[in-house]
Amino acid sequence: MKNRSQFVVVPPLAGYPTCGSRFLATPNLPVGNAGEARPNSWPWQVDLLFRSSHACSGALIDKSWIITSVECVNANENPEDWVVRLGEHRRMVLEGYEETIKVQEFVIDPQRHVALLKIERIAVLHQRVTTVCLPASEDYEFPVNGSSCFVTGWKFNEQQGNISDVLIQSPVQLASRELCNTSYQGVLSQNEGCVYSSVDNPVCSVEKGAPLVCPRADGQFVLAGVVSNENWCSNPGNFGVFVDIKTMLSFIRGSIM
Repeated sequence: MKNRSQFVVVPPLAGYPTCGSRFLATPNLPVGNAGEARPNSWPWQVDLLFRSSHACSGALIDKSWIITSVECVNANENPEDWVVRLGEHRRMVLEGYEETIKVQEFVIDPQRHVALLKIERIAVLHQRVTTVCLPASEDYEFPVNGSSCFVTGWKFNEQQGNISDVLIQSPVQLASRELCNTSYQGVLSQNEGCVYSSVDNPVCSVEKGAPLVCPRADGQFVLAGVVSNENWCSNPGNFGVFVDIKTMLSFIRGSIM
């Protein structure tokens, strides 16, 4: 258990930093290969704790708001049971950049795809803790069949159901929704999208709420989705399902403004 009485004072960035900024480089990995991320190289990553234990992941989208999949919350919507940890990398070791904040309230979208968590005080933003960008509009186009998107979390198939001590990252490809929906016998909703995981290097069992991000032309990262289907490799086509964030923009903006 970490001793939270020890901490390192990290000076905040001047002004409000640009969303989606990554100040720390990360190792290159082949698509579908999961490996340890460089500490705090995905600075919007949030560790969500339910009654002091790791439950799932989320993404910081505003200094006061975090988004995750509704499956992460799983009907446990009492804010008093939850805290968020920003600046986390190695869960069981104090590294000095962590900030733990209580959850003030939950806002669940009417169709129960995503959960927004408002925290009790605003996050201190610095090089290791920043927000991720939201898509500019519902028509925003992500790079389908490209190799530049990433999913990050503390639970991947390599851990065989266990939770990793360190944050894991994996490059993934966004897949055609039509092709993916066919493999799921047409059950996907209009709020869901898919990533493809190769047969040789499948990315399975990515934890609920794990952020899926893709870079813009200017290098800033945009939140494409949050993982909703934890067991990706049970699907014959190895498609992983995520909540498509651009379809949730109206709800998100209406909730956090």
